[in-house]
Amino acid sequence: MINFRLFSILATTIFLAAQTGCATASQRAPVSTGNRITAAENYVAQKINEIRADHGLSPLGISGKLRTAARRQSADMAANNFLGHKDSEGNGLQARLAMAGVTGWSSIGENVGQSMGYRNNSDVIIEGWMKSPNHRDNILNGSYASTGIGAAVAPDGTLYLTQVFMESGQKTAKSDAPPSKSTQKSRRKRTE
Repeated sequence: MINFRLFSILATTIFLAAQTGCATASQRAPVSTGNRITAAENYVAQKINEIRADHGLSPLGISGKLRTAARRQSADMAANNFLGHKDSEGNGLQARLAMAGVTGWSSIGENVGQSMGYRNNSDVIIEGWMKSPNHRDNILNGSYASTGIGAAVAPDGTLYLTQVFMESGQKTAKSDAPPSKSTQKSRRKRTE
């Protein structure tokens, strides 16, 4: 009876540890893929598209290349404990999209966020974005047609989210926007 009870406790503990993503000292790298992360990414995409629908806007299509860029940014932020629109090597959105093979954009934007300790950290981040004028503008920009969402969880349990937005067209910009901007728009160069 005692052996069965110990086995039950041990099995339950192992199951719960696997479900909650407990990490040992040798597993301290951020989680950037897997069912739980993909579910969070899909949830955010669904919620953002619901918000857009409530405002009479078309849903955003999911782009695999934008998702790759977003996942890389979230994983970098989780691994290096920072939140920003430049990666840990100083690359802005335009450079990071080029590294992910994204071409053919005329306007791009990015929202990043982090949250820990709430029942639904994704909802907390989305609510924060909707309260921030620049982030809200990205979500409600009717010109954007594509998005990529990346999530990563840091060893301390902090959820990092990155959402990249894109309007297709001919790109004319060559430089990144200042770090304080969450949206980059292309501008035609004047020739005089």
